Amino acid sequence: MGGLINRVADNWRPLFTIADLIGDDWPDRAREAAASLMPKEVESIGPMLLQDIKAAFEARNTDRLSSEEICEALATMEGRPWAEYGKSSKPISKNQLAKSLKGFRITPENIRIGGKVPKGYYRRQFQEAWDRYLSPQAPKSPSKPLQRYNPDGMGTSGASQNATEESCSVSEPLQKNGVAFQKCEKPPSNGHCSGVAVENPKKAPVERCDHCGQPGDLYPAAYGAADALLHPGCRDAWVAAQDDLSIPPYLDRRGAVA
Repeated sequence: MGGLINRVADNWRPLFTIADLIGDDWPDRAREAAASLMPKEVESIGPMLLQDIKAAFEARNTDRLSSEEICEALATMEGRPWAEYGKSSKPISKNQLAKSLKGFRITPENIRIGGKVPKGYYRRQFQEAWDRYLSPQAPKSPSKPLQRYNPDGMGTSGASQNATEESCSVSEPLQKNGVAFQKCEKPPSNGHCSGVAVENPKKAPVERCDHCGQPGDLYPAAYGAADALLHPGCRDAWVAAQDDLSIPPYLDRRGAVA
């Protein structure tokens, strides 16, 4: 297949067959086109070689391998081009290996294996190329997201699941009376709410409902030009009071005039 391998060869094979059936100069033209496009289609051969060499080192759990050992390991890998490499379609040779690694500035050295000193490679020679050309592996399992806390019907925050057994359940940040704070539903045994920054609400002035005068969960409300802080249950009564056109007692001067 003129140096084409694996999926690239599979893609070109039917085109070559059609060109051969047509005859004339089409077989040559098809193969010339494949040759001119081949460098772009197999440009990942270098990173593939680095990846497979890394697998060979990890499989043998060693810091050095001879060129012969690497070639033998590569030739046994299924789905890779090394068993039928190059124009000769033979297993990759030591010279082909050295030539392919030269572009990564990795050259064979004399390494000692037992009582022999063959040509080969140390693991450290590949580390920079592995870091540069091989993408980092994804984590084995994604981190589990923390459970969010949803307010229940009583307005308190309940947790469906604790983030950790040792930490307290933390609700979403609340805004009340201009003071940002967070609640700790179940404090740990040491009495502190882990990891929650709390602004001391005791130092803040106590706000009271502008309708009933009682403290509690208050929310801003507006009606016409009037605005107030109210309990949710006091809003309707307060709005109705704004429509009352009677003279307020503190403005009633009819008795004084009489």
